[in-house]
Amino acid sequence: MPRRPARLAAGALALLVLDGPRASAADEPKVIVNAANAGGQIQRAALVAIFMGQMTRWSDGKSITPVDQSTRSPVRAAFSEKVLKKSIMSIQANWLRKISAEHTTPPPVKASDADVAAFVRANPGGIGYVADGFAVDQTLKVLKVVD
Repeated sequence: MPRRPARLAAGALALLVLDGPRASAADEPKVIVNAANAGGQIQRAALVAIFMGQMTRWSDGKSITPVDQSTRSPVRAAFSEKVLKKSIMSIQANWLRKISAEHTTPPPVKASDADVAAFVRANPGGIGYVADGFAVDQTLKVLKVVD
């Protein structure tokens, strides 16, 4: 079998990274927080501010600890497009600017719904998202997203 030139393979990889996954027609992902969080709902604008690094404290003054999923995850694509109403690329561009200008750090990235749930469970100010079908136990709370 002939080998592909490295340049072609790198170009294909760049296309995959730039194009990214498409959100499926499934329901919006669930937004989850640590069970210690007092809220039951969250404004969509607040979610955007949290995941864009503009809001870092809950209304009670406690630190917010957001967590993301991989940019290749269909759940991340659905969350970005359906909940935040932004493309993954625009969110990444925002974080690149913030890292450069403000020396801030984007949310950590976890590989699966279970990893996100474990992170949120372990952090009292944690907030993340999981697939709509992911089973949430009593150590987590699902927030209703309101406009």
